[in-house]
Amino acid sequence: MQKYALEHEGETLRLERQSLNPFYDFTEELANFHPKEDGTLFDAGCGSGVVARFIARKYPHSHVIAGDFSKMRVHQANHLATGGPQSPDPPRLLP
Repeated sequence: MQKYALEHEGETLRLERQSLNPFYDFTEELANFHPKEDGTLFDAGCGSGVVARFIARKYPHSHVIAGDFSKMRVHQANHLATGGPQSPDPPRLLP
């Protein structure tokens, strides 16, 4: 099996910085996204978890599950999701 091309420690930082790019605001793409209250959302290919964390904060009554092909990325995303102020229901990350 081929190794994941972006499997390195700095990828999460790159993804976090990319999410701050003023020329592309992922929150604008989610502006018309309104999940059902108490619904479950799955962020497939979550990377650093920035989108999952945003959804968990914006929709605290939803259940957010995030997963990625990279175990390293999931570990890093979980660290970011649990390392600061979070909504009552932070994303649950799958290895």
